[in-house]
Amino acid sequence: MQVSAATGMVSAGTAGVLDTQACVVKGNCSALAADIAVGAVASRFPALGSTGRRLPTMSGRAMFGGRDTAVKNMLRYSERNPMEGFYDVIGHGGPNDIAGQSASEIARKIAPSIGGQNVRLLSCWTGCSNGSFAQDLANELGVTVLAPTTEIGASGSGKTLEIYDGGVWRWFEPVGRR
Repeated sequence: MQVSAATGMVSAGTAGVLDTQACVVKGNCSALAADIAVGAVASRFPALGSTGRRLPTMSGRAMFGGRDTAVKNMLRYSERNPMEGFYDVIGHGGPNDIAGQSASEIARKIAPSIGGQNVRLLSCWTGCSNGSFAQDLANELGVTVLAPTTEIGASGSGKTLEIYDGGVWRWFEPVGRR
């Protein structure tokens, strides 16, 4: 594993293929274990083009807050079910925050890693109508955000995700791009 002093990129694996140790760590590693530091896995998933060449497909994820069972299950879901062209944000959420952080705080932390990709919030309540987190994040980053309107949960294996109490996934388009 290697760490770039310039970018904070931690890399492992071969030929650009994502493995479980590839990640981008922003901030102090001791803070990562403590509370709100970001652990993001940013890598290229190789795809074969019609010419047989490997073509990069961006993806990745960032975790905020603790690493309890619910968050770990959601991480497994994200790893097993990446959404092409979307960067996943994982953590306990609410109508106006993820792990106690505002949309602008989260945007500032993930912007260098998302590469213009859209964002999928794997965080409860972030897309509900009595809050503004998802819309604020879309506006801050200038990308589309997909967010759940109610509580969500992933199975322990990460194979399935459930959205509870009649919730739905909502799309948030940026307004007034920066």
